[in-house]
Order: sequence, then C-alpha cells, then structure tokens
Amino acid sequence: GKTNGELLHRATRNPSLPLRSYTGEEDTDDAHANEAVQLAAVAVAKVVQHIGHHHSSGGYPAAILGHSLGGKIALRHLKIAAATAGAAETGTRESAAVPLQTWSLDSVPTPLGPNDDPHDVDRILHVIRALPRTFASRDALKTALAAEQGANQFSKDLVDWLGSNLVPKDPALGPTSPLTWVFDVDGASALYASYKRDDHSLDLMLNPPLGREVHVVRAAKSTRWPEDLVEQLRTRAEEGGTLRYHVLPDAGHWLHVDNPGGLRDIIAPELIRLSGLLQERRQ
Repeated sequence: GKTNGELLHRATRNPSLPLRSYTGEEDTDDAHANEAVQLAAVAVAKVVQHIGHHHSSGGYPAAILGHSLGGKIALRHLKIAAATAGAAETGTRESAAVPLQTWSLDSVPTPLGPNDDPHDVDRILHVIRALPRTFASRDALKTALAAEQGANQFSKDLVDWLGSNLVPKDPALGPTSPLTWVFDVDGASALYASYKRDDHSLDLMLNPPLGREVHVVRAAKSTRWPEDLVEQLRTRAEEGGTLRYHVLPDAGHWLHVDNPGGLRDIIAPELIRLSGLLQERRQ
C-alpha cells in the first residue's frame, strides 16, 4: 500500500510561507511592534486570498500549519478569517477562506514574561545586531560568530541555520556577491516580543471559531509546557469537540528535526482525511 507520505503528496499542495519578518522596515515603530503577530497574520490572510483568487486549483488553503511563533500566527489568522466570514453568507469567498484545519506545532499558547527567553532567541538577535550586515561568505559568518562574545555556546546546527539566512546582496554578481541577512532584524525582534505578549492563542485552541478544527502538537521532550495547561488541553480534546491534541514522542521543540517521520505520521492522516472530505463536497 501507499505510505502516508505518498498519499499526502498526491492529495495535497503545500505552499510554504517563511515568517522571518513580516513587519517590514516601515512597521517597526512601537505601535506596530506591539501588534507584530497581528500584522503577520494579516499578511498570511493576504497570501491565502491571493492563492484563492489566482491559484490553478481554484481553492483556498484548507489547512494552515505553524511552528512555535508560526503556531500563534496561524491561530491569529484563523481568528481574522473567521471574523471576516462571520458576516458573510455560506458558500462565499469569505467563508471558503477560513481554514478547515489550523495546526499549532509545539507553540505554548500562553504569554511569556518579558525576560523569558526559552529558546535563546533574544540572545541570538543580540549577537546578530553586533555583527556586520554583509559577509564575504558563510564561512566568514562562522568566523565572526566565533569572535563574538555570547555566541560561543551556539551549536553547529544553529550556526549552520543562521548561515542559511544569508542571501546574495546583489544577485546580478552571482557567486561573487557579498551576502546579507534575508530578514530584517528589527522586524524579527518585534515579532518575537509580540509573540511573548500574545494572549489570544489559548482561547482559540479551546474554542475554535465556526466549528473549525484546531490541532495542537506538543513535543514530548519540550520543556515549556506547564502540566496544568497540558491537562486543560487534553481534557478539552477528550470532550469530542473540534480541538485535537497530539503528542510527538522523541522530540524537543525542534520537532520537525528531531522526529520528522513521527510528525508526518501525525499530520498526514489528518490531511488525507481532510482531502477526502473536500473531494466529497465537490461531488
């Protein structure tokens, strides 16, 4: 028989939207920074509308998935889409644009304190701010990081990931172009600060709007989930509503790296079920 991966590939189309910084240079003032998660969710909504209007499949994305910060943005997008559809008639573009499934991957839905930094994001951004804006090569970035105080404890995987965020400053120069950051550091800082303040996610998980499904995936080795919160989500999911609660074994916060096969085996059957539901509706 077909594997989950093969069935999922046949049943779905999966555009990927990087959320390195969606505030933009013009939106980094304090007022916009406080609502950076909202601005990112609005940007996602615009992409969803574009896909619905212009994609060859003629349909809107039926599922939105987000990891960590992206999980909170995915849930905020669900709120925006549902609010837009609330005054619209069934079968309209507005109602069709509300995802049937929203996935939050190891994204704790409660606020963090301003000094909390469980994944060292603030420390990473602080180090990046002290570095040059351009580099001759990715090896030059590694050399600069090695010399920077506070970066000596960065893992090789993290350093390699930072290097993947460098792009040619002048693509016309080809491989001789110096490299620069693909994201705006101020925008990334604003997004992270807004992520830490966000207090909308838990209510959206417990009470998904318009009967839409919300799938919460907790990495079993992730250290940030309070037991009372885990029990609250587990209990609500067991009540049989539209909240689905999953636990991915053998994985920490970077669950897609630690156990990609296990994550696929959680997500794929749900998306395949969703694909079948959509096919039934078209008949």
